[in-house]
Amino acid sequence: MSSRRHAALKTASGLATVLTALAAQPVRAADDPFALDPAIPPAAPPTSGGLAPSLRQTAAPAAREYIFFAAASVNGRELTRMVKLSEPGGKLAIARASLATIGLTAPAGAAEFVVLDTLPGVTYAMNWQTYQLTLSVQSLGNPDNVIDYAAARRRAGASSAEPLAALTLGYDLSLQAGPGGMRLGGQIATRFSKNNLAAESGWTFVTGGGDSRVVRLDSRITLDDPAHLRSVTLGDFIQSSSVDARAVRMGGIQVARNFALQPDFISYPLPDFAGELAVPQQLDLIVNDRRLSRATLQAGSFSLRNVPVAAGHGRLGVVVRDTLGREQYLQLDYYVSRQLLEPGISQWSGSLGKVRRRYGLASGDYGPLAVSGVLRRGISQRLTLGLSGEGGNGLVQFGGDATMTIGALAELTGSVKVSHLNQAGLTRDGRAVSFSLTSAGRSPSLRLSGRVVSPGYDDLASAGGDAPPSKFIALALDFDLGKAGGLSFNAVREADVRISPRLPALAARTVASLSYRTSFGRANLFADLSWRRSDGRGTTAAFVGLSLPLGGRTIVSAALSHDQRAGQQFDLALDHPAIVPGELGYGLRLSAGRTELVQGQLGYQGGWGRVEAAAELIRGQAAARLSARGALVVAGGGVFAVKDSANGMVLVDTGGAQGVKLARDNLPVATTGARRQVLMTDLIPRTAMRIGIVSDSLPSGVIADRQSALVAVPGGTVARVDLGLRPYRPVTLQLLDHRGQPFAPGTALRTLPSGSAGLIGFGSVTEINAAAGDRRIEVTLDDGSTCLAELADLSLPGSNAAPAEPATLRCFGRMRRLPIAQLGGK
Repeated sequence: MSSRRHAALKTASGLATVLTALAAQPVRAADDPFALDPAIPPAAPPTSGGLAPSLRQTAAPAAREYIFFAAASVNGRELTRMVKLSEPGGKLAIARASLATIGLTAPAGAAEFVVLDTLPGVTYAMNWQTYQLTLSVQSLGNPDNVIDYAAARRRAGASSAEPLAALTLGYDLSLQAGPGGMRLGGQIATRFSKNNLAAESGWTFVTGGGDSRVVRLDSRITLDDPAHLRSVTLGDFIQSSSVDARAVRMGGIQVARNFALQPDFISYPLPDFAGELAVPQQLDLIVNDRRLSRATLQAGSFSLRNVPVAAGHGRLGVVVRDTLGREQYLQLDYYVSRQLLEPGISQWSGSLGKVRRRYGLASGDYGPLAVSGVLRRGISQRLTLGLSGEGGNGLVQFGGDATMTIGALAELTGSVKVSHLNQAGLTRDGRAVSFSLTSAGRSPSLRLSGRVVSPGYDDLASAGGDAPPSKFIALALDFDLGKAGGLSFNAVREADVRISPRLPALAARTVASLSYRTSFGRANLFADLSWRRSDGRGTTAAFVGLSLPLGGRTIVSAALSHDQRAGQQFDLALDHPAIVPGELGYGLRLSAGRTELVQGQLGYQGGWGRVEAAAELIRGQAAARLSARGALVVAGGGVFAVKDSANGMVLVDTGGAQGVKLARDNLPVATTGARRQVLMTDLIPRTAMRIGIVSDSLPSGVIADRQSALVAVPGGTVARVDLGLRPYRPVTLQLLDHRGQPFAPGTALRTLPSGSAGLIGFGSVTEINAAAGDRRIEVTLDDGSTCLAELADLSLPGSNAAPAEPATLRCFGRMRRLPIAQLGGK
């Protein structure tokens, strides 16, 4: 009885563990590759072509839902990756992702796990003792014919950087002088970070001109969990909401799935392509008339998985070419939507806190407690469903949404929401229905969206005093005319549905515009015609502009605009922006018409930040502005001035070596100088990038332990990279032991205090680095004895070359791990 209770307890415990793991991270499988209870008796030998008598047949029913892993072979070829399996209903099933790895496509509408018995042409045998799955697939001639482009995009190698604690102070300051007097204002942002933990706060301030104030912006602590694609925020944040809802700012706690924590993780479905080859052939992958890749495939079935394409509709083509040069073209039309989720992948967010009001005007205007949540999950390659809800301040609102693709043409999203408000004796109910039809990609592109709202509908924003949600319909059309340019049409009609303190009267607004753009030679032409109607009055406006690059980044432009109400305006501008560090930029603008303006500006972009000076004369009144922006970073015991700290940063130890060029992904970006550390910025957050030495820039007298390092740094944080850079001035020494005898070749030594290791060569000769400042040599013999030699009295050569006569140094004592001084001898 005791053993039965023990087995039942272990089974229930295991099931609870799996359910907890699935609820916490639907993207990941359970970690236990051997999910069987050891008390379950062994199974009968496996049989080919069907499910072998399973060890689970005697287990409790709940244990059959375990997810486990097994080694696999396909058509006699061992796979390098394990496959993910389950046994729903006692039938062996394989995960869709593992099925794709093999090179097979799951049936349309299949669940996350596909029962192997339902796959045509597939026979299998499962050995439960060794956890080995043997598959025979008639339609798959060669597993090497499976190309997964998602796996190819992942950069191999773990980050070799050491996370550092860093304090960052970002600033954007502006001093203005004009008819109203002198004013100083700007924004300050502070951030303390280390790897995946960050605490930050920001302020905006203004002083002078009779108006002085300091307002706190966002303050929060963020903890990222890249392994589980999860972020936790404590403090100020923007509420996560469904795609068609208004978001509000809150102060509290938010837990959300964050796909950005793994940049190589693709959450949305990408197209797949499969076919048959009678003989070995060369394959070219063509996406929208551009060759993406080339591969040589063997005879049999082939499968191209997760082909990287842009969002929208397009055409995927494959050109296969045999050894005689004969070609065959296969094609597939597709539609990719980033709003969809891969089957089995979930996106969720939960927020609890107080709604924040008057952001940027008040530091701590928080309203009543509110809660909100969003959950979306991929059902199939073409369908994603979602639920959302929010409540607080007397409001309860919830609803559902769905996103799907319509063949290879378009993406359709729809949502339905209902609300109930009970606030200060006022009770009302409402509903909202919205839709969006999008067809993006090659010409034409279309987006048609709309929302119907009943007068009683509310969300958290309107429950807190904002204007109620409005009803609208919007249309956008884009036509690519090739060499003739591009044409765009946009129209929106919006109408209020309820009078509120923010809307004392109902109103409707209509805006329509037609835009055209084209290029001829080096010149670019822009034209726009628009019509607006509001408050019962309509007006038209027209704009035409021409820009011409003069070489480099210098651009001259002219524009003429006409507004039915405001009149005409002519603008002429000359711009040369400062983008590269060390560059000086300038600009000049002249305007005539409804606004008379003369404006000039100078700017300098440095590696430490940016400064700008501007002066203008508008309607006879003069004004001037001086601004500066950048950031200060305190990390690794140093203070660094940088132009931007939003991306990842790497602190490189130089070891005192000067004149070495450092590169970021093979692009030279810095040169070592007198400082022993160099801060490199602008690393793409959490993306593996190579930090290294420009090979031909290593000067004589400098050595490095390695050429480069692969690092991945979160945005706004600092990590340390040590490439082993150090000055090197070689000196040849001959070492003798305490008996005056040479050491055996290959004997290890260390120079102290640097700890540099070396070997003694033939003739008891070795080479040390005089530039390291070492004053002692330590030699450890095979029996554990240690010889110590002081270098204080040694006159080292002053050049990099080894001396003609090697210096001789005698080891005066030998003892076991004790220096001579401690024994009182010499």
